[in-house]
Amino acid sequence: MKHFFSHIINNLKIKHKLMLLYTTTFLIPLILLSGLSISWLHQTLLDWERMRTDTVFQQTESLFSDILTSVTKLSDRIYVNKPVQDIILKQFKNTKDIYTAYTSISFLDDFLRVYESIANFRLYTDNQTLLDNSYIIKTTDAIRQKSWYQTAIRLNGQTFWTYKRDSITGRKYLSLVRSVWRTTDHSFIGVLSININPFYVNRMLKNKMFNTLIIYNGTIIYNIDGITDTAFMGKILSMAEKVTCKNTNTIIAGGKKMEVNIKQFRPYRGETDTFTIIYLLPTDRLTNATMHVTKLVILIFILCLILSAVMIFLFSLYFEKRVQKVKTGILCVVSNNFEIQKSIGGRDEFAEIYDALYEMSVNIKHLIKEVYIRDLEKEQLLARQNDMRFKMLSAQINPHFLFNTLEHIRMRALTAGDKDVPYMLKLLAKILRYNLSVNGDSVPLISEIETINNYLEIQHKRFANRISYDIMLLCDARKIQILPLLIQPIVENSFTHGLEAKMSGGFIYIEIKEETESIQPLLIITVRDNGCGISADKLREINISLKKDAVEKNSSSIGMINVNQRIKLHYGTEYGIEIQSTAGKGTSVRLKVPLIKNGE
Repeated sequence: MKHFFSHIINNLKIKHKLMLLYTTTFLIPLILLSGLSISWLHQTLLDWERMRTDTVFQQTESLFSDILTSVTKLSDRIYVNKPVQDIILKQFKNTKDIYTAYTSISFLDDFLRVYESIANFRLYTDNQTLLDNSYIIKTTDAIRQKSWYQTAIRLNGQTFWTYKRDSITGRKYLSLVRSVWRTTDHSFIGVLSININPFYVNRMLKNKMFNTLIIYNGTIIYNIDGITDTAFMGKILSMAEKVTCKNTNTIIAGGKKMEVNIKQFRPYRGETDTFTIIYLLPTDRLTNATMHVTKLVILIFILCLILSAVMIFLFSLYFEKRVQKVKTGILCVVSNNFEIQKSIGGRDEFAEIYDALYEMSVNIKHLIKEVYIRDLEKEQLLARQNDMRFKMLSAQINPHFLFNTLEHIRMRALTAGDKDVPYMLKLLAKILRYNLSVNGDSVPLISEIETINNYLEIQHKRFANRISYDIMLLCDARKIQILPLLIQPIVENSFTHGLEAKMSGGFIYIEIKEETESIQPLLIITVRDNGCGISADKLREINISLKKDAVEKNSSSIGMINVNQRIKLHYGTEYGIEIQSTAGKGTSVRLKVPLIKNGE
């Protein structure tokens, strides 16, 4: 059976395979599951709508509770405010003192600006020497007879909520009431009433989805959406009286079925105060929203199904054409026909495969010829460059040094009988013989040191005690190989540019040592003098020249730059020359080359 299905699938074209795959793995399962999915979606949306209702319910409760809490905390601030207590308890003798005292409590205006939820607050006092204003009011017998005033006295400072008419504006407010007592001797100060701004509450709690009511002690204190049906409101109040915590009921009003969500809660530090929040939601609005979403999902599903079928058909045709183009290109290359189309267009995997095929055909035709010519030209260029630089360096014997030495020998010969003349001639001959004998191949380090020593000895004879030198060997120079003429140009620069002008105390020190701690063992050659040094600008210019590939034409540093280029060309770019110098104190040149011993 497995072989039978494999045989059938393998004989199908790619277009037919894609259609079969689409039908069996997508279309049929999708149709079978769509019914269950839509049914599940419908129920899920209903549950989600109800859950959203609960969430909004909790948000409303939280917002209203925050309003009540902020008012309660403001009452605490006024309760313990000493300036207010002192003014109310003070017996005033004239109006001017009263106005002056009221000026000191102008911060009460700030409270109203900060707390938007507060419409106003009143502090009723028995001090008849005060003048009434918007905050402090003298208590009358009518006010003392009010139930809220008597309850505040009885609770002895505890807060409670009441729905009452304001004594100044005549409007009804939800008010927080408490009696105020002096904190030191507990003497009576007055009764504080803070009225909540109904417009602020309506703005904060307004919800376009629900009709919202807030009931306190059987009275509707906030009708957020302004419901005016008296009979309907009576049913709501009757239903709210029977709820002890939370409940959901259904009611018919105006021929419409409505879902009534009722919940009770107690505010922060309330004295047996209970508020009831009621949400009214038409049932058809709840189900209509769910049905709209369900129908929309079904419509989108049908459109996607049609679109997917059309797209898979078109894509299969396009896929087949691109496969055919790649197949044609491969057959051409297999038949040794490398003149194929340069590109099939696009940036997909087929385009990448075809581009790689085209590149392969081009490489097969030109690889050997191009690689051979490129490598040959590169080797010839490098050989010519090395040969040119080495010949230039070999011929670079300082004419100034040679002429001065010969003139010195001539003057000493005129005086006759000087034993130093034959010795200096011998040293000079060795130097010339060595410089003319080297051909660019590596030489033993000891040969370079002997030549440098001959050069330094001649200079020492020329300048007598003005200049001295020392060569410190910290390695076996007989077993180490090095390129010729690397050290001599550096030593010449030390004399020519650093020590020649010194009248006394000139010194040149050469240190040669091995450094085996790194992965590649190094040979470090340091040439240090106490000459005139190099200025910072000049040193920066020389360091820039050392980093360039081309040889500079600056005659003052041509030897050093050429040495640096020879090292990099022969050993690698990680090797070369480092220069440190201080004007007036001297210069130190450090050569870093790989440590190569005889036979390596």
